[in-house]
Amino acid sequence: MRDAESLRFDDVITFLTVHHTRSISAAARQLQVTPSQVSKAVARLEEFVGAQLLARGSRGVAVSMAGLRAIPMLEEIARGVRGLRAEPDATPIVRVAAPSSILSNVAGGLARNARGMRFSCL
Repeated sequence: MRDAESLRFDDVITFLTVHHTRSISAAARQLQVTPSQVSKAVARLEEFVGAQLLARGSRGVAVSMAGLRAIPMLEEIARGVRGLRAEPDATPIVRVAAPSSILSNVAGGLARNARGMRFSCL
């Protein structure tokens, strides 16, 4: 097993795609890469893990026992990295409750100084 810096996120996604499609060729089509690139990515991940993750045969591939143990952890890595992406609707909402006479005096200043935020006046 190697250090965490040598783990490639693309290799994790590639292996999970092979697992879900049950085929290196199908995974390659889905990922829009060559089957050779898929095989190399899986080999790098196997080297990182220190175990064979896929059993390759004349009838395609099957996930090995080590691969089955690794899948939940790899899926958690994938969810975690995907969760880092900003959501398109993640704009903060500021809710302001005040009499309308006060709101009319401060609303313009709030809007100018808090760009990228949404306001809700109660």
